[in-house]
Order: sequence, then C-alpha cells, then structure tokens
Amino acid sequence: MYEDSELDTTHGTFIASLLIHGNELNNVSDYAVSGCNIVDVPVVPKNGVDEITLINNIKRAVENNPEVKVWNLSVSLEGEISTDKFSDFAVALDKIQDDYAVLICKSAGNDSKFFEKEEVGNLSLGAESVRSLTVGSLTRNSDEYEVSKENHPSLYSRKGRGPGYIIKPELCHFGGDLSATTFHPVDQNDFFISSETGITSDGRKSVKVGTSFSTPKIAKNIAELANGLSGEFDPLMLKALITHSAKYGESPALSGEERLEKLGYGKPLNSNEILVSDSEFSTTLVLRGNLEKGKRIDIMDFPYPKNLVEDGKFKGRIKATLVYNNYLEKELGSEYCQSNMVFRFGTYESKFDRDTTKKTILNPIGRKNSENMLNKKLYSKKKVTSNFDYATDRMLIQYGDKYYPVKKFSADLSELKPKLFNSALSSNRSWYLYLEGQYRDFIMKKAKKSKETLSMDYCVIITISDPDRKANVFGGTVQELSANNFRYNSMEIVNEVTISI
Repeated sequence: MYEDSELDTTHGTFIASLLIHGNELNNVSDYAVSGCNIVDVPVVPKNGVDEITLINNIKRAVENNPEVKVWNLSVSLEGEISTDKFSDFAVALDKIQDDYAVLICKSAGNDSKFFEKEEVGNLSLGAESVRSLTVGSLTRNSDEYEVSKENHPSLYSRKGRGPGYIIKPELCHFGGDLSATTFHPVDQNDFFISSETGITSDGRKSVKVGTSFSTPKIAKNIAELANGLSGEFDPLMLKALITHSAKYGESPALSGEERLEKLGYGKPLNSNEILVSDSEFSTTLVLRGNLEKGKRIDIMDFPYPKNLVEDGKFKGRIKATLVYNNYLEKELGSEYCQSNMVFRFGTYESKFDRDTTKKTILNPIGRKNSENMLNKKLYSKKKVTSNFDYATDRMLIQYGDKYYPVKKFSADLSELKPKLFNSALSSNRSWYLYLEGQYRDFIMKKAKKSKETLSMDYCVIITISDPDRKANVFGGTVQELSANNFRYNSMEIVNEVTISI
C-alpha cells in the first residue's frame, strides 16, 4: 500500500510496545495476558491522507485480514464532531463493522486547550461511530499539586456526548499522565509527561500521552475476552461484557454528567477479572438473542434469588447492561439511529389474564403494579449521596426512549425512596425482565416498501450481588432457574486466562 520511505512508524511502534510489553514496562496489570499478536496495517502516510483515502485504506485492511476481528484505530481526522449530525467518517466506520463483523476501538482524540485553561473540545471526527467503542483517557497517578488527579479524566482527553446526545466515549483507560510542576501552571512548560512508557521505532524507551494509548488497551482486553470464550466472534456480546465491567475510580469532585462526557461508563476490568469469578456473593446472567418488531420479551418469573431477602424486603445491588445493533440511516442527521430497545427490570404484585383478541395485546398474561428498578426516579437523592462506598459503581441514568445503542444501569436497592422501599421490595412480589423494540417512521416505511422484517440483535447482562457478602447469591439464582424451568447454560471459557508474574 505504501513504501517504507512514505511511513513514520514512531506512533505505531509505541502502541505495539504497549500491547506487548505494557505491563512490564510500566509495572502495572492493565492486561491479563502477556504479549499480543499484532497485524500492522499502515493506513496513514507521514505526509497525511484525505478522508476518502483513509476510509478506503481502513476498509482494504479489514477486507484483506479476515482473521483479525478486533481493530485499534488510534487515528483522528482534524476537526470536532457535530452535535446534530454524524460525520461521513463515523458512518463509514459503522458500515465497515457491519459488513465484516469486526469491532473497532476508536480513540476519543486529544486537545491542548487545557494549556490555555480552556475546556477541552468535543470528540474528534469519527469518534462518534455508533458501532465502535470510543475510548477516552484516565489519569493513573495524581501529581504533587493535584492539577492532574488520579482516576479523573486526563487533561487532554476530548469529551462527548455524541450527536443525538448518545453516550460517547463509552469507556476509558490509562493513556499517560501529564504532571504539573507548579500549583498554577500557565503553559506547556509547566507540565511533564510521567507515563506511559513504551518503545520507539529506534528501540529506545520513551514516555508519551494520548487517547491513542488508552484505546489499544481496550482493544487488547476485548481480544483477550474473545480468545477466552468459546464459539464464534460476537462483537455485540464482547461490547456488552467489557462495558458491563466498567466502573469509576474515586473521583467525588466530578458530577455524574461530567463523568459520562469524559469517561463514559468508566474503566473496565481486565479480561481475567471479567471471565473468572469465585465469589458466591454475586451472579451474572447473560441473555443474547434477536427480537423481531412487534414481539416482546416479558420474563415474569425472573430468577431473583430468594435468599436476598431481609426483614421481608428484597435487597441487593443490581447492575444491568444492554447493547443492541440498531438500524442506521446516514441521511437523517441526529436521527441516524433509527431504532431503540426499551429495557425494564423490576418487581410486580401479581399476574392477571389479558384479552389477546385486542390488536395491541400480545401476552395473555399481564403484570399488576409493576415497578421498574432501572428507573432513576425511584431512588432517593438523600440515600444516594450518603452511600459513599457505592459511588464508584453507581450508574443512574434516565434513558426513557433515548436511542442509545449502549445502556447501563447500576443501583443499590437500599437507596429506593422510603415509600417504594416498603412496597416495591416486598418479598411477596415477583421479578420480571422486559425488552421491546422501537422504530422510527422512516425505517418502518422503508422496511414496508422492501418487505423486510425488522429485528435487532441484543445482549443483556445482569449482575445481582449481596452488598453485605453473606448470601450465596449464585446458589440462590441457580435454585430459582431450576424451580422456574429455565433452560440455561454456563458460559464456556475455553482458555485459562492467567497473569504472568
């Protein structure tokens, strides 16, 4: 594609060294597996490239390497994303991922405005790609003046959200620390780079910063997950698994919205921590499938463990993640995302018979007095603010009918408003899980014209845990699965994932 003389290998070599030797070079445990198989595909010559050529280069690279399923894209075009329109670059990245069933991890982009004490800009073009996982940067260590703070967004990491207010970036990782040399830095000379350490193209150790270096860490963790699971490569499930594991570090000064804009759903665990768990105090359930338009999933005997009852009330912490492949239409601006999935999970009082002769009623059995535990409005602000030990895991977002392709919720049931705590969590109630697709008029008319049946692939992950670490939640869930005649399989891990010492 390009002659060696046309390339500058400095950037790519540094990224490769982080993927292969990052743990050892930085004395960290960012990965569960030492080493990495890398396919090096030059898509940007040292003299630069125009957008169309870049897109064609990326497409050709993916097409010519069908065995590679996880791609790192630490490349950004000049300019910022729009708030009401998805860029041609983002649309092209989405199409490549759909056409070739691959997953791209895209850097959020860097901005030097903080040197002038200005707020960093919006994401770089392409970082709003819906199918991609967009990655911001997180500070690993505070400097002595706390200008850069541990577990806070890196000073240079660009912020979301994306067009249509979708949550971008979704994830973050350590991209290198900029440390201040004074309490009141005024320009670039008042900072020095303190991590990450990698190797340059001439074989020397060097220290660099950027979302270019946080992004490949996510890509490697996803590749480790893919290698650790049996079956075919499933980008949807991998996105769900890694997003489900993400959480925030201690960063109490950040508002919930600022966290979302700069850190997404947080920093994920490494693959070993995601795949291997020996805790009896929690259980994780995965629901993977395809849902046709007009159909619904309404599980009315969800296996919430009965041993998570205290003083006649259900207790526990719930973490739920939904990832789905929505329909995309590039000509429709902020309505590029043409379908949505409604997700509810909670309790109800009792079942009752319904009249299925009516056109809008599909399920012959209904639920009486349902409460959706994924509804932010059910939780007490006073209880939330006083529960400090859950701050890094909590995720309360009011999604409503937002067309976000990645949704996550995490809450402690003890934080419900007092009135609801007494009624909605009564041990006499049952638990349900509900999924339903929503479609905009444009995509419905298009499907009707082409006689296409609309449907969406989805992956739901729910983790239930006992905050007091007393109840055998895993055993209790298995008992409920058996009692309600659920067909289920344990997730098969084909490779033992170990950390080299």
